[in-house]
Amino acid sequence: MNNKLSSDFTKVFQIAVIVKFITLSIVCFILLFIFDFKTSLVMLTLLIICFFILRNMGITKLKTVYWDEKSLIIGSFNSKFLIPIADIKDVKRTFLFDDFPFKMKYIKSGKIEKVYFLPKSKFFKGFFSGNEHIEALKQEIEKYK
Repeated sequence: MNNKLSSDFTKVFQIAVIVKFITLSIVCFILLFIFDFKTSLVMLTLLIICFFILRNMGITKLKTVYWDEKSLIIGSFNSKFLIPIADIKDVKRTFLFDDFPFKMKYIKSGKIEKVYFLPKSKFFKGFFSGNEHIEALKQEIEKYK
């Protein structure tokens, strides 16, 4: 039984956010040459901050995640790898809300690795409510600690 933890809209979300960031970057670079130095410096600083936020959220590294009984399956049909639940250290948000990607840390060959995934979510829910699948996974991880 494979329970899918990640959203079906992972690639759409990824492409939309990256295209939006590239569009805003182009607009900012054009505006850098129009405004004075101080305004240009502020806009460039905001652009760099946005870049680091996107990098921290793992937008370009989103994976598909399936939950088997005692392991997680990461990847697609062509390339998959298993992570035993006992090797998972923690699962946490990369941003404020549940509808943004989550970061999962696990041990692979003695090193801590990270996997980013966009969880399934329900529309019209509260901003700070917990995702049921993620909460169940966290409880399962706690059993193995």
